[in-house]
Amino acid sequence: MLLWKELNYEVITPLYLGGTEPRKGLNESNEERVKLDTRIRIRPILAMWRYWYRALAGGLLGTTAAALRLIHRREQELFGGVHEQNDDEAHAAKFRVRLVSQRIAEHREYTAHRDPLFNYLGFGVASTKEEGPRLGIAPKTTFTVEVVCDEATWDMLSTLNYIWVNCGGLGARHRRGLGSIAWHDPAYNPPARPYELLTAYRARFSMLFGTEANAAEFDERAGPEMPVIHSDWCQIKVSRPFGTWLEALSAIRNQLRIDVEKTSPPPTLHLGERGYGYRQGNGQSHEWVEVRTKKGFPYYPGRDKAEAQRALDGDRHPAPVLDNVSFGLPVAYSGWGMIVNVMLDGVELRRPSPVSFRVLQDGRGYRVAILYFKSRFLPKNAKIVARGVEIAQPSDWSYLDAFFDGCSGTRVTI
Repeated sequence: MLLWKELNYEVITPLYLGGTEPRKGLNESNEERVKLDTRIRIRPILAMWRYWYRALAGGLLGTTAAALRLIHRREQELFGGVHEQNDDEAHAAKFRVRLVSQRIAEHREYTAHRDPLFNYLGFGVASTKEEGPRLGIAPKTTFTVEVVCDEATWDMLSTLNYIWVNCGGLGARHRRGLGSIAWHDPAYNPPARPYELLTAYRARFSMLFGTEANAAEFDERAGPEMPVIHSDWCQIKVSRPFGTWLEALSAIRNQLRIDVEKTSPPPTLHLGERGYGYRQGNGQSHEWVEVRTKKGFPYYPGRDKAEAQRALDGDRHPAPVLDNVSFGLPVAYSGWGMIVNVMLDGVELRRPSPVSFRVLQDGRGYRVAILYFKSRFLPKNAKIVARGVEIAQPSDWSYLDAFFDGCSGTRVTI
């Protein structure tokens, strides 16, 4: 028997979608820009369900070659595939899904006037010399997705949906707290109780997938091949409450980097007094020496500045060590015109941040979830390079371990 289910969502923090070519048309009329930039789309939601399917399955089976083949095959069986791949048959999806409504709140250019919060957390969505800024879908936007499937498939999709809205986000820069989404359905996602059902839904996924939770195998040195929900490779904390979603985003920014123009140490909004401004040094030990750019803009330099200067100067011996690449790559030193990239066989790759943030609505307040996923840092044979100079790969997870430990909050049981 087929079920018709509706999933009702609300946007919590500004959301940037924009389709497969998010900057296409940004120099067109404002009306055309709104059409391009401020629509909810179903494909990114399906992509998130698939992503968290792999994270759950990998946490149960591990990420050996055999486990990855099985996960891929089972993912294709659920979500469908357009052609045969790796000797796996193509499958039709076990469900139908469509967007049935969206009530878009007023769109905004959140990066206007060099906004120090959104130009940092939303790096890449502001205006450039060639193109205008992207428009954000505002908080309070709601949308509804309809799913048609059998009962077993609904059990799986509702599990994935809970994991997605509590552990992930949607759109550009969702790892930095933008694009946070709420799912309004008390039966499956009780309000004001973040992560209460995480262990239950993980057990439910195990039953539906048909595996034992203790069967996971990983490369103990390199870690999982992808982010997985497993107690050895994933940690989650939930912060104290903040009054608004804007304050919650400000706390994320200040924990990563504080802005000399808008705050003086110590900032009032942060995720932990032992670690705010971590990418510049942490809240306890940094001297907070003010430096100015050639154009006169004041800033507190990152703790990697001296090593980055060596890369800029072409100094290869020994290889420069840039701790902040642990937060994800590429890293842009825009004032120097230098970008730190991951290169594999001459191709630039992205390395998503192992640390991500999500803003949760909790009653009348907002909390920040800090999620820390350890997985293989670089693909085999990949290198970190800046202006032709090879950068030393982080030898372990200690830099991010210290960042996570410096964030205050309640730990979540996985």
